[in-house]
Amino acid sequence: MLENHPIILIVDDQEKNLHAMRRILDGLDIEIITANSGKNALKILLHKTVFLILLDVQMPDMDGFETAEIIINNPATCNVPIIFLTAISKNEDFVLKGYQTGAVDYISKPINSEIVLSKVKIFKDLWISREKLEESNKLLAEKEKELKRSNEDLEEFARVTSHDLKAPVRHMMTLAEFLLEDYSDVLDEEGKINLSDMIKAGERMRQLIDSLLAYSQVDGLLQHFSEIDLNMIRDEAIENLSSHINESGAIISSETLPCMSGNRDFMKQVFQNILSNAIKYRDNERPIEIEISYLKETDAQIILFKDTGIGFNQKFADKVFAPFKRLVAKEDFEGTGIGLATVKKIVERHGGSISVKSEIGIGSEFKLCFPIGENDFQADEFIPEVDTSNIAKNHSILIIDDDTIVHKMLSRNLLKRAN
Repeated sequence: MLENHPIILIVDDQEKNLHAMRRILDGLDIEIITANSGKNALKILLHKTVFLILLDVQMPDMDGFETAEIIINNPATCNVPIIFLTAISKNEDFVLKGYQTGAVDYISKPINSEIVLSKVKIFKDLWISREKLEESNKLLAEKEKELKRSNEDLEEFARVTSHDLKAPVRHMMTLAEFLLEDYSDVLDEEGKINLSDMIKAGERMRQLIDSLLAYSQVDGLLQHFSEIDLNMIRDEAIENLSSHINESGAIISSETLPCMSGNRDFMKQVFQNILSNAIKYRDNERPIEIEISYLKETDAQIILFKDTGIGFNQKFADKVFAPFKRLVAKEDFEGTGIGLATVKKIVERHGGSISVKSEIGIGSEFKLCFPIGENDFQADEFIPEVDTSNIAKNHSILIIDDDTIVHKMLSRNLLKRAN
């Protein structure tokens, strides 16, 4: 339902002509406003928005050409279409003058009602389409503002939650480490094992919190798109996983990958999660091989990750992308159950899709499909890492925090580095 009703303005100095035009247009479900002079028409246009003006050419004081020229030169009415009503001979000079003045068409007198109805209906339909588009754009702009507010609230929630949830876990782990280090000579073997288990449990909790926060923050990524080179993303992901790769003996090969528009940090997380997933679910009886390949189709870029891991039953393919869904026992393989769910969410926020084919004992192949886009984005700005290697041992460091455990933890770590 449109907020505004279509209004047409008819301008003619003859009352009988205005009356006749009203009768012709009466069935179009539009509001009809009439003016008997150019001056009156201009007054009406000061407070009324119309979709079309039917303007008589021959009028006393101010003719149709003069009236049209004023209307066209007014920014508030310059886009209103004007159709001239005229009984004057339609020679080339006259028609040219009308079009130069700003008219979009002519209707000759005597009026043909079918022609008038047809032309007015076309302009009415165009106006309705434009109004619907403007209302849709307005609604979209409101939704974008609401989404922006939601993302800002989510980011603030994630920041606060990250601190409030991780702080007690960090304290527990730090205290357990202090006990192991300072009282190892008075602790029996069982006590040491219990403290070690506590530290491991704390680390798993920390990883779970980080994974949940990463999953929740994906919705805000569309605000931070840039042009990224997937070859660099791949290399950085492999570098971050170097210890796991070396430990597992994984062999990773890759074709040259494309550039695309996306969020650099989140796309790196996609590569890391898929690669670490392949390494984690490897068959210990044979080396794990991971092949990254690229296919370009007419309207899509496809990235494939193929591994020789343990694989799984294809009927469970959809479950691997659901949060906390695991196809193997938690005791056999560590993990939070969030990694591939986060991958799916990131890929979809990039306008893409992800699927997987797998076979038990053979391995899995993840297929990432991204639409080809032509948008250019400014490169992301990154905060450089601080080089602390040249800090002199005799420098003083002031630690400011309201948590005494943080004081102890930082003091110990700094002293160890200094020594």
